[in-house]
Amino acid sequence: MLDGLEKAIRIAAASGVEAVGTTQTALGTLRVLPPMSMVEARAAAVDGLVADVRCDGFPLYSAGLYSARQMGTCKMGSSAQTSVVNADGQNWEVSGLFV
Repeated sequence: MLDGLEKAIRIAAASGVEAVGTTQTALGTLRVLPPMSMVEARAAAVDGLVADVRCDGFPLYSAGLYSARQMGTCKMGSSAQTSVVNADGQNWEVSGLFV
C-alpha cells in the first residue's frame, strides 16, 4: 500500500499539481508543493511528503482505505439519437440528471 501511495504521489507531483494530500489523518491537510520551475525544492518537498507518508503508515482507524469503480458507461455526444448524455453530462431524457 505504501509503495503504491508513494508512486501516486510522485506521479501527481510530476504532472504539475500544486498540492498533494492523503487520507492519513496524522498528516493533516494538503501539502502545497513549490512550482515546477523550482526543481530541487519541489523534489525535496515530494521526498519529505513521501517520508512522512511512510512514517505514518496505515495504523488502524487513522487512514481511510477505499476505492471507486464505475460499474457502467453511457455515451456522451451531441445528439440524443446517438448518445445518452450531452457534452455537459446531462441526460437527454431527464432534465437535471447528470452522469
